[in-house]
Amino acid sequence: MKLIVISRSKVHLGEEKVVSELFEQGLQVFHLRKPTASAEEIEHFLKRLPQKYLNRVVLHTQHELAPKYGLKGIHLTSKHRKKKLKAWFLVQYLKIKHPTLTISTSFHSVDTLTSGGAFYHYAFLSPVFDSISKKKHLGRFAEVDLRNLDQDIIALGGINEENIGALKKKGYSGAAVLGAIWSSKDPIETFIKIKKQCEQQPMASA
Repeated sequence: MKLIVISRSKVHLGEEKVVSELFEQGLQVFHLRKPTASAEEIEHFLKRLPQKYLNRVVLHTQHELAPKYGLKGIHLTSKHRKKKLKAWFLVQYLKIKHPTLTISTSFHSVDTLTSGGAFYHYAFLSPVFDSISKKKHLGRFAEVDLRNLDQDIIALGGINEENIGALKKKGYSGAAVLGAIWSSKDPIETFIKIKKQCEQQPMASA
């Protein structure tokens, strides 16, 4: 299974150092999600990561920086998708000018996922389990069977070392973790434990 780590939502001193160590420990995809950060703050974050790992970073905002820094891709939130025309032109432009960039998004219902998910390289579905970082976000998709969908679906919400093993059986091709990492006393050790559980599951493309 693919394992993705999502950043803290706000700028935190020393976070870049932790992310760099996560890359050293085998993290393949890192989503940089800081909704209120300026372009300068995002660039500062990127410049503090080892250059060899920038092609594993996906941006949630300040998308224009993705091709500039040779990043892996961009992520469109539901707010981006509401601006349908702007989002469509952005995606078309990137597909033509930068065809190697991945384009992902997030859904919070199976209906919207099945109707719009095929447009993206992969999509988050959340919350699967009760969120760790957002206490009021209760899990809704842990028992939903997605195996008949021909889409790469990444589970998000409340995922930790104990419950990640159940996801592949339900058709998820990967998992994204946030609270389990950043609320941990030792994010690196926690990541290693979750990654080990991920590697014990059958491989899936995403």
